[in-house]
Amino acid sequence: SNRSAAHAALEHWEEAAADGRRCVALKPNWAKGWARLGAACMGLKLYGDAREAYERAMGLEPDDASLRKA
Repeated sequence: SNRSAAHAALEHWEEAAADGRRCVALKPNWAKGWARLGAACMGLKLYGDAREAYERAMGLEPDDASLRKA
């Protein structure tokens, strides 16, 4: 998750998405992993995939205010 965020900060979207996918594969019930994947998909302009990832994150942590800002 942190590596995905670091790649995203550098706008290395493919790497950020790969790390995000690995994160959710290993821990599918962790909202932060889905949020990282959503951010990477936004960077790649995969808006449908980003929406799905963010919706998964919100489904897992509906009261997390940081997810609402994403």
